[in-house]
Amino acid sequence: MKRNLLLLLMVSIGSISYGQSWDPDITEGQKSLSLQLGTQGIGLQFKYQLINNLSARAGFSILPVETDKVVQSFSNDTDDRLKASFTNAHLLLDYPIIGKSVRLVLGGAYFFKAEGTIESKAVEGFKLGDRQFTAEEIGMLVIRSDWKGLRPYGGLAFFRDFPKNKINVSLDLGLYNLGAPEVSTSSTGMLYLDETNRQRLEDNLKDYKWLPIIQLGINYKF
Repeated sequence: MKRNLLLLLMVSIGSISYGQSWDPDITEGQKSLSLQLGTQGIGLQFKYQLINNLSARAGFSILPVETDKVVQSFSNDTDDRLKASFTNAHLLLDYPIIGKSVRLVLGGAYFFKAEGTIESKAVEGFKLGDRQFTAEEIGMLVIRSDWKGLRPYGGLAFFRDFPKNKINVSLDLGLYNLGAPEVSTSSTGMLYLDETNRQRLEDNLKDYKWLPIIQLGINYKF
């Protein structure tokens, strides 16, 4: 009797575990194509079901951003233009951890382009002693930060792995570890960063090594 109860308990636990980790609507070889929109820009992604519990996806995304803003700097107005450009190709693996709707996502991406640029130029000239300097003589300072390279990713994906019919939506929340950027500067006039300030800038940018990802996917199963 005890053996029968123990066997029944083991079969029940196994059935529960099996039921939680396997979705009968998802079979090996399923494929989908996804339009991606979010903090890493716009992109396309192909997804393939490897086995019942594991799917792989490969894709790319592009993020071009540019803004202009006049800011107060060292008691003089400067016109600052901020640019950010990110282009990557990624490969990720999905594994379900809570039912059908929450998955652990691990992988990485190669960032062909991952840079931020600040172009700062004087709005007007200023007088120093007896000499008047024009905005053109003051010139423009350009600061570039580059995170290009292979970067790891970790995060969670929500909603169904594949559409039950033809179309569904999914949500990704995660982080890329970009590491510390390479910093370079150039100038066309009097504006410049000396070695001490350039090193200080590099030290400050070391904290900006995480790229948060909030990405919405519109998926089509074929």
